[in-house]
Amino acid sequence: MAISFSRSIRSLDNDKFLFTLIMLSVMAIILTVWIGWFFLAKITIYETSQTFHVGSDGMLLVEFSPEALQRIRPGQSVLFFPNTTDTQVARSLSGEVMDVPDPTFQSSNSVQVYLNSSIPLTKNVTGQVRIAVDHVSPLMLVLQSVEQTVKPTKSYFIFDRAVDK
Repeated sequence: MAISFSRSIRSLDNDKFLFTLIMLSVMAIILTVWIGWFFLAKITIYETSQTFHVGSDGMLLVEFSPEALQRIRPGQSVLFFPNTTDTQVARSLSGEVMDVPDPTFQSSNSVQVYLNSSIPLTKNVTGQVRIAVDHVSPLMLVLQSVEQTVKPTKSYFIFDRAVDK
């Protein structure tokens, strides 16, 4: 059954839209907080390696790829996650990068890492080493992924114009 036009106009005039205004305000606050996080939050980017050796002085010599070595600098923070058995409690050790090889003079890809630990590491320890190399916002991560997907893979010329494919 249809409602007459005069009755629907009267019900709209009597409605104060209080619930709608409250919900609109709540959504505006949530959107503002999310946009602030999107632009201002800092996400840590790590370089990770599982190939390392324990030196005689207790320092770790961690091997990285040449691309990763370009981002690693002395003084950066390090997290070491040793592999443990099921009965042991897994914990991480912190430390810092002490020395990075210069690729122009040395062919080594090993980075010296000092760990803040009173317990010496054994020679046969295994695990994962993470070096914090950068802090970026979620916006930068989105832009980097868009750049990787949009980047043209191949260009060729047709009638003196470059065409990306």
